[in-house]
Amino acid sequence: MSAAAGYTAAQLRRVARISRVTYDQWRARGFIASAQPPRGSGHPQRYSFEEVLQAAVLAALVALGISVREAKRASEILPATAPDRGYLLLTVAADGTPGAMVVPKRKVLTKLRDAESFAGVDLKTLEERLRAVLR
Repeated sequence: MSAAAGYTAAQLRRVARISRVTYDQWRARGFIASAQPPRGSGHPQRYSFEEVLQAAVLAALVALGISVREAKRASEILPATAPDRGYLLLTVAADGTPGAMVVPKRKVLTKLRDAESFAGVDLKTLEERLRAVLR
């Protein structure tokens, strides 16, 4: 990615549907980060599409009542699973053990047998919405 490539913080906030205050707090606490180093004052921080998607998933899980720390942990599995996006499910087993997985849409129900509760994000639908907003 060149220095001018990527998406700005304003675009990330718009796509993730978070306020500037939430963005600033999450960034300061390390919940939102960019692999591209900042270029200094007057140059906006840039984010890759994957980083914007990760922030949008983080915000979606927090909106479902998941703590920002658990939502961040769950959203971090996205880059490794990009080719097979379906649903990101944050599950909690009967013994209280949290877990996260990305599963293709057709296999969702079979993967939930051991979960007492779960929160989910449809990654394909979210990704389509992000691409439309970022055009």
